[in-house]
Amino acid sequence: IGRARFNNVSQSQVRLLFLGWLERNKGVIELLQVCARLSSTHAFSLVIAGRGNAETEARELVESEGLSDRISFRGWVQGAELDQLFSDSNVLVLPSWSEGLPNVMIEAMAAGLAVVVSSVGNVPDLMTDGEEALLVPPKDVKTLAKALGRVIHDEELRQALARKGHRFAEENF
Repeated sequence: IGRARFNNVSQSQVRLLFLGWLERNKGVIELLQVCARLSSTHAFSLVIAGRGNAETEARELVESEGLSDRISFRGWVQGAELDQLFSDSNVLVLPSWSEGLPNVMIEAMAAGLAVVVSSVGNVPDLMTDGEEALLVPPKDVKTLAKALGRVIHDEELRQALARKGHRFAEENF
């Protein structure tokens, strides 16, 4: 997926992907708050793939903010459906409060996605902010909004992050 992606033409709407447990500590609520902030000024959509205890709250927030036309929930995905999500997406967003080294981050990089991830666990030991990924502090809605705004608005940055992240995943994993 990653190598093939770099031959594709650019797209007007950025497709964000959140993939994982829908729990508060995975930052899904903060991500949705950011999407509400950015929805009037940025062209993007978001797919949320996963299930968990914060799913009902997340769905209610999407409804109350009028974001149903931009944000879809897919439940758990695997196999060909997961590959298709990686292929269809431009940016993985993982605003977790804590992690070790997230497998989904490496998978997304290998698939050629730009990554916006919390600077937690081993992430800041391996990633350089603005090089392989955009790193944001956990629970920081303002900084997450700024990072997502940048990656949505700046195609050159998005492509550079995707290429460097892909190279990192290929060389190390």
